Amino acid sequence: MQRLYEAMVIFNTVLEPGALESAIKRAEDILRSAGATVVTTESLGKRTLAYSIDHHDEGSYVLFRFEGGGSGIDQIERAFYLMDEIIRHKVVKLPENYTKQVKWSEARELSRMPRVAV
Repeated sequence: MQRLYEAMVIFNTVLEPGALESAIKRAEDILRSAGATVVTTESLGKRTLAYSIDHHDEGSYVLFRFEGGGSGIDQIERAFYLMDEIIRHKVVKLPENYTKQVKWSEARELSRMPRVAV
């Protein structure tokens, strides 16, 4: 059964120009080789990390949404762990009723909207 997953990946910011794009393409290739179908790839830009990770204070955040079976997730996580360009990653399974493809920036704006008491 195909489920929807998200992978938040933090890439090293000291990559040479053009190396980030090739690292993102390589991550997409890893997803495809594990039997996943990439739905969206959204670059969230360079951000300061909350704490230093392996002497890195900044990272380039990229969000991948993909469909796949649960059997390929271990293979994806192992390959991401072995990529030198990746500082940290997290793969999560989205709820079954999650169907709307909302961009990260839109979701942040929706969460900031004032709540109305009922």
